[in-house]
Amino acid sequence: MKRLLFFSILFLFATNLSAQSNFYKWSAGVNIGGTLVYGDSDKKRVGYAYAGVVDYYFTPYMNLGFEFQAGKLKGGEIGIRSFENNYKTIAFNGRMQLGQFLNDDHLDSFIWRNLKGFYIGAGLGAIDNKVDITLPHTVGYFKNKEIFMPVNVGLNINIQRRWQEYSRIMVNVNYQTVVSFEDGMDGDYDLKSNSNDRYSFLSLGLRYNFGSIGLDQSKRRL
Repeated sequence: MKRLLFFSILFLFATNLSAQSNFYKWSAGVNIGGTLVYGDSDKKRVGYAYAGVVDYYFTPYMNLGFEFQAGKLKGGEIGIRSFENNYKTIAFNGRMQLGQFLNDDHLDSFIWRNLKGFYIGAGLGAIDNKVDITLPHTVGYFKNKEIFMPVNVGLNINIQRRWQEYSRIMVNVNYQTVVSFEDGMDGDYDLKSNSNDRYSFLSLGLRYNFGSIGLDQSKRRL
């Protein structure tokens, strides 16, 4: 009788465990893309940037991460007044994916299953501005540091082979708007302006999932 009770408990535990989903708690990767400044100049010019990210996942669909970003912000009329900002940023970002709110019934749908990696997020960071300001007969230099708020919208796409229990590789598409609390991203392009600057960063990236294994207590399929 005791042996039967033992195997019954073991069977129930194994059944419950198999219904839950495992996931890697850490992820790291890079993104590359284009930037666009929204400052005092009406003339927009496309720049470029790259970012390195490290994320920690509390659930398969909720994470907090660190991001380092560097690149170039451009704007203004070349030959009249223009600027180039060779900037660097560090930021902490939190993200929540749509999959956090889906269950197995939703994931049986082709649409929801492919949109489960859609996310929104926000954070806080600092930018180091190093701006060259070019005038017809002179070149100026502007440097400062500012606090900003990054807002992210994007999609994570897991690349999973049949023999894998959970995904190692993930493709990331991200649109980030960086809103500064000051007016120095464009090198104080218009001294009379008091409006805060912002820029956008549209990028494509790859992630590698690693580290300890977490257990999704919601029992959803990944």
